[in-house]
Amino acid sequence: MRKAKGANPLSQRGQSNISEAAEAAEKRREKKPAFPLSTKVFFAFAVILLPILLVFLITYRGNKSRIEEMITKDLRMLAHDHGEVALLFLELNKRRIEDFSSDGFIRDLLDGIISGRGKNGAALSDYLTRHKLPLDKKISRLNVINLKGRVIASTAKTKAGAGESSEEFFVKGKNSGAVSVSEVENAGVHEIVFGAPLRSRATGRIIGVIASFVSLTELGGALTGEQGRELGAITWDIRKERGILDIYLVNKNKFMITKSLFIEGSVMKRKVETLPVKACLEETKEHTGFYRDYRGVEVGGASMCIPSLGWTLVAEMDKNEILAPVIKIRNYAVIGAVITAALLAALYVFFSRAVIGQLGRLAGGARRIAQGDYDVEIPIA
Repeated sequence: MRKAKGANPLSQRGQSNISEAAEAAEKRREKKPAFPLSTKVFFAFAVILLPILLVFLITYRGNKSRIEEMITKDLRMLAHDHGEVALLFLELNKRRIEDFSSDGFIRDLLDGIISGRGKNGAALSDYLTRHKLPLDKKISRLNVINLKGRVIASTAKTKAGAGESSEEFFVKGKNSGAVSVSEVENAGVHEIVFGAPLRSRATGRIIGVIASFVSLTELGGALTGEQGRELGAITWDIRKERGILDIYLVNKNKFMITKSLFIEGSVMKRKVETLPVKACLEETKEHTGFYRDYRGVEVGGASMCIPSLGWTLVAEMDKNEILAPVIKIRNYAVIGAVITAALLAALYVFFSRAVIGQLGRLAGGARRIAQGDYDVEIPIA
């Protein structure tokens, strides 16, 4: 630093020039007020940060939209895949009961019982128990019913003589002559019933109905992959692989017929009135998107509608689970933005002290000299 004392360090001409420059600067300031240099620098740094913020927002929204679209498409595919598994399960059981209904021995025994030639249904029950029931371990029992709705023979002794005339599977099998699928409850156990008409080999007329009863647990096992585990598969439960993935079936009365991933004892007890179920039952449409599930939680889901049974298959994931990758991206971006802002702020502080401060001191010294105060220190660094 140098000191200017009196007029000795400066020539008269230099003093005059400084005075004139200071007066001109003062007039310019009076004419057109300007922002301080520090304010301008602040706005410059803000202009740098603004594009960074805009890029972050655009990238975040774009990634969020793409991930939501990708996951909902994936859920739609899963819903259809598992819907086909459910349909295959039903088809295999329908074919099984059709096969049983074509058994000539069963038809002849029933024909004999009806015509009075046979003694009772004991022989038929024994035949069903020894030769038919072991063919499919999923079947809990088999019933043979006459046209009056009375159980003539059964693999469950307690069911012999029971009345089934009002049951849906019996009415459909007797009147339409087609294989039917319906749901029943037996001693607290919910089952799917597959019914097929039995025709006399002599006349070709319908003489009764044969029905197989399968627990809803078996259907649930087909959806979750538990049957694959029983057959030796190492990877079988897709819900564990995909995080919080809930796949279940809802019947025409809006009750779950397969178990929930979150609520114990939900089968035939938990009512589901969500958008996918309403779309299937009220409009015969499938639904894909975001909505609140039966727990009231925001989820992304997709459905497959089975109008012939009034069933809706739903595949759902919690929205938080779906957006987990986006949240990670957002967190990383926020951390990056904070670090960038901190570095720019530090640079601004440094610039303010190292450059603007020196300029301010220089201008102040020049102003004092212009006012005639030559005993002033002016930084020249």
